[in-house]
Amino acid sequence: MVDSVGASSPPTIEQAALWLTEHRHDLSGPVIPALKQRFGLRNLEAIAATKRAHEIEFGEGNERR
Repeated sequence: MVDSVGASSPPTIEQAALWLTEHRHDLSGPVIPALKQRFGLRNLEAIAATKRAHEIEFGEGNERR
């Protein structure tokens, strides 16, 4: 998958994004710490995974400006 700067998303970020699209409603707390703990991501990687999950769910280019 290609991110907003044209680089491929690392597999762990993509896995975290896919997991998040399927389990977002199961989370009882904040998303970023959950992704960091479950996938061993750093802050920016967890943020990238949430952005990617949004793209998967709603399509690329649907960001609010």
